[in-house]
Formats: sequence, structure tokens, C-alpha cells
Amino acid sequence: MKHAGCCHCGAIRIELETSRAPQDHVLGACQCSFCRKHNTRAFSDPSAAVVITAENPHALQLYEFGLKTSKQVICNRCGVYVAMILIEGERVFSVLNIDTLDDRALFKRESRYPEAPLGGRHAAAKTRLNSNLTGETRVFGYTNVA
Repeated sequence: MKHAGCCHCGAIRIELETSRAPQDHVLGACQCSFCRKHNTRAFSDPSAAVVITAENPHALQLYEFGLKTSKQVICNRCGVYVAMILIEGERVFSVLNIDTLDDRALFKRESRYPEAPLGGRHAAAKTRLNSNLTGETRVFGYTNVA
């Protein structure tokens, strides 16, 4: 199944391709302060593919914070948080903010990630990211992703 969407102003387009129906996906709620403040409903599926396309390279902003385990993709024009990406060598993995999709209402199964103990935050974040990331992610229209 293919799903399309964009940020609020349309400067960043998103395409999600997954073999499962929207109602079969369990959405996450990351416990980091960034995701909490953005009230993010997070989608990840290792067998899915995501394409993020910036119409203008200046519209796509990458933001890192805290443990710097990932980069957040934000529209520099309208401020919408689009996705989290993790870059490992030549590969890019992602967790998509499902609310950027046009048919976001179809994705209804929500779950909550348990909070990690403070001492193990970095290890817990890396483990969770590596096991749940969307498999193939491509980012177009922005040259300095890595």
C-alpha cells in the first residue's frame, strides 16, 4: 500500500510504501522531550520504504539534540516535524511522523514506548532505533544528509 503526504506548506513531500494495512500498524509514542513536545505518532516498519522529497533544499532542516542518535527532519518554512532519520554508512533509516500523511486517520493502533532508565538512555535508544526503523529511506532535494 502506498500513502502520500507532506508538511503543512507542501515544501516537503512524503511517500510511504508498506505491505500491511494501516490498521495493522502499531504507532509508537517516543518518550524523548522532542517527540513529546510535538505530540508525535511515530511509524516504523523494517519492511516498509519511505521517500522524503524537499522541493527546495533550503526547506529541509536537520536538527540534532541530546544524545545525537538521530536527526530530525523539519520543514524550515512551516515548522512541521516530518521524520527522524538515522544514517549508518550509505544507508538511511527512519521513523515517520504519521500525521504528515494525507490518510493519517487510517492509522489508529497506538502504543507507548516504555521510558528507559536514565543510566541506560543511550543504549536503550540505539537498541530501539536499530530494531524498529523503517528499512529503506531515501531523502531527495537535500545534499548534506550525512
